[in-house]
Amino acid sequence: MSATPNVKLEIVGLKEALRELNSLDKNARRAITRDFKRICKPVVDAAKRAVPKEAPISGWNRAWRPSSNYQALPWKSALATSRIQAKVSGKRPREYNGRMTNLAVFSIAWAGAINTIYDLAGRGGRGDTAAGVNMIRGLEARRGKASRVLWPAYEANKNQVEQEVARIIDDVMQQTNRGI
Repeated sequence: MSATPNVKLEIVGLKEALRELNSLDKNARRAITRDFKRICKPVVDAAKRAVPKEAPISGWNRAWRPSSNYQALPWKSALATSRIQAKVSGKRPREYNGRMTNLAVFSIAWAGAINTIYDLAGRGGRGDTAAGVNMIRGLEARRGKASRVLWPAYEANKNQVEQEVARIIDDVMQQTNRGI
């Protein structure tokens, strides 16, 4: 029998188990987060190395504040690099306007609007304005197609991360069952 390469693993009740473990033993729950961050360190480090030191395109050297008045640009490499983190969430999933949020238990995220734009611009569309089309064209010409940082870093370390996360999940379920 051959192995199926695209097997989907679905764990039911993991968030509930993490919340239960937190109520039983806070130190054990914190250890889960520490272990996950240790496992994801190669991914996070690879992603941080992929963040450009200079502005990815020339226009990103100038100051820009979107309508929220947050200073999104000029590009600051040190700030962008510091916002790549591995996270564990036990939050309950919620629905807002027909869309579910807080679904992920384990994640690696790159926070910040401009970081998301850099990593994913051109993935879902070709731009709504002439400036957007021009920005996507410039990013793709200089930095390649989306995803430019997180997904390639994950793909390079995928097998090791998935195996060790499966061990964490088993450990969480065992600790929770012992506590109950």
